[in-house]
Amino acid sequence: MAAGRRVGLGPRSHPAMAPWKKKRLRKRRTGASQARDSDSEDGEFEIQAEDDARARKLGPGRALPSFPTSECVSDVEPDTREMVRAQNKKKKKSGGFQSMGLSYPVFKGIMKKGYKVPTPIQRKTIPVILDGKDVVAMARTGSGKTACFLLPMFERLKARSAQTGARALILSPTRELALQTMKFTKELGKFTGLKTALILGGDKMEDQFAALHENPDIIIATPGRLVHVAVEMNLKLQSVEYVVFDEADRLFEMGFAEQLQEIIGRLPGGHQTVLFSATLPKLLVEFARADFLLPCA
Repeated sequence: MAAGRRVGLGPRSHPAMAPWKKKRLRKRRTGASQARDSDSEDGEFEIQAEDDARARKLGPGRALPSFPTSECVSDVEPDTREMVRAQNKKKKKSGGFQSMGLSYPVFKGIMKKGYKVPTPIQRKTIPVILDGKDVVAMARTGSGKTACFLLPMFERLKARSAQTGARALILSPTRELALQTMKFTKELGKFTGLKTALILGGDKMEDQFAALHENPDIIIATPGRLVHVAVEMNLKLQSVEYVVFDEADRLFEMGFAEQLQEIIGRLPGGHQTVLFSATLPKLLVEFARADFLLPCA
């Protein structure tokens, strides 16, 4: 280099960088750029998991990893299945109407009436009666006892039958209770298509003869008038397979023991008997055991 000549650097110039340093710097920048791209894709993936509709906006070049479908079997599935089974078992144990195995027309009537949860007496007796067993139960007015014998009756009869003769008989101590039971039967059994006849004292005999000639599935009656009509029509009641004694203690208190014996004599063997009573006096217990061989519940 000649004397007096100076090779200087400009104010913003930097010393020449060695080739190996340039290579290392380029490597660092490339890695940082890739890391930023990776973070960006992860962020978009999180959004896509929440909204699949946005995936179409990314275009074909931005493929996302696939999610497992319901057909995929994971390690936690057995535990999940056990949890579901436990919940179903708990629901069934709770004794809701849906756990009683009722047919759709019967269950629809329950929903139409607005019933959500069975009362204690319903939860205890309906499954037993559905099994076809004879039952004697203590239940006071307002406990939901009417549904206890109506729901299994609907389930047993299923639908309107072409066979001659009633298949179910409900005996009530008073006209008022019989009318109330009739109203309840129509409401709760609205979707079953079953036909009911009402045989009560105070109504015209001719109308009751006509009602029985129409071949009802169910007869709701007071004992005195039913015996009168049965004698006049020579009604055998041999097609009856389900018998209810509602408020049985009052049936005896009002002096219907003789009429009840007459009615029992007209019934076929093997019918199912359900007896509900607010109290169980000794006379009633003896009647149930002697005439129906019923276990007391």
